[in-house]
Amino acid sequence: MRKAIADLFFLCIAFSVCALSGIDSVQVGAGFEVQHESIFLQKNTNEYAPDTIPNMAGTVFCNIELSAGNQNFLVQPGILVKEQKFRPFFRKLRYSLFTDRFSLSIGKDSFSFGEGIMKNYFFVHLPQPDRFGKKIYPLVWHTVFEVPVKQFLLTSGIFADADSTAFRKVPKWYSLWAKAVYTNPVVSVGLEADALLQPELPETAASAEQKKAYTCTAAAEISALLPYQFKLYANAQLPVDLLHKNITDWGTLAGISKDFLLNSITLSSIAEVSYSTEGFAYSVFQSMGLADYAQISAGVQGLEAKKLVGIMQAEFFISDFSIKIGYISKDMLEKQTTGTSYLGILSIAVSFNGDV
Repeated sequence: MRKAIADLFFLCIAFSVCALSGIDSVQVGAGFEVQHESIFLQKNTNEYAPDTIPNMAGTVFCNIELSAGNQNFLVQPGILVKEQKFRPFFRKLRYSLFTDRFSLSIGKDSFSFGEGIMKNYFFVHLPQPDRFGKKIYPLVWHTVFEVPVKQFLLTSGIFADADSTAFRKVPKWYSLWAKAVYTNPVVSVGLEADALLQPELPETAASAEQKKAYTCTAAAEISALLPYQFKLYANAQLPVDLLHKNITDWGTLAGISKDFLLNSITLSSIAEVSYSTEGFAYSVFQSMGLADYAQISAGVQGLEAKKLVGIMQAEFFISDFSIKIGYISKDMLEKQTTGTSYLGILSIAVSFNGDV
């Protein structure tokens, strides 16, 4: 499996270099990202028990981008620093081809499509669980093919786990997916289907045993632009475990947003509700954007009468340098603390030429 991944990697490079025989421009740069997260725990009578669980990781990378007509090749070799270990890896690796009839992207990158702050049930069904109060779009190995047909955009692709390969391990999952989206100036309607393949993997010191699983998912989304800059959207997904023949983490979400423009300040109000295997969830957020200098948001997210957390995030920009600070509060509805209780989660990310 590792040899196959290595062969695919070098094949992408060889294919890209050959395709870019007439290079128009070359851009070379460097950057870094540092992310630190602290989980504040309840006070413990055991003096050896920690009050805080820290988690820190950083990357230093070089950015090389080649362009030739309608083709582009981006490679970001770098060093991942985590748990006092240094690991060389490719942060991003992407070959792109654009024509009037189709577009193609191959390599390692992050993707997102669909609406939703709490959850996004229109996106490809992946095994990484979203933390309550935080939505995640991971880096993936991919091949994505898009074809526009009048007002339709047809897309198909293959995703594979990139986190494991960063630590020189085989991917934990693979996903084949396709979606079709119809768009006009007022309404957008989309359908998506995917198949998630998770091979059986033995237990290791760093990860638990993974059992074989095949999951097929169907999803749909609709959104509409209304007068006075209101927007309505809704999406839903229905995953089916083929091996055990049962429906897994299905869900549906509906939301409304409203934008306000005041000189160089943009105000956005968002309210969402969702219903899933976890129960009924809800959220309200308010964000404020100050031109290209800052983005500040705050809100609450709850799950029935069981859980309610406050969420705050601020991001500041100075050219290609950015600082992002986020905080998720303790559960304000928790009456009795447990072993998994926490007082809050603080995350700080500093980036130059990055995208944290």
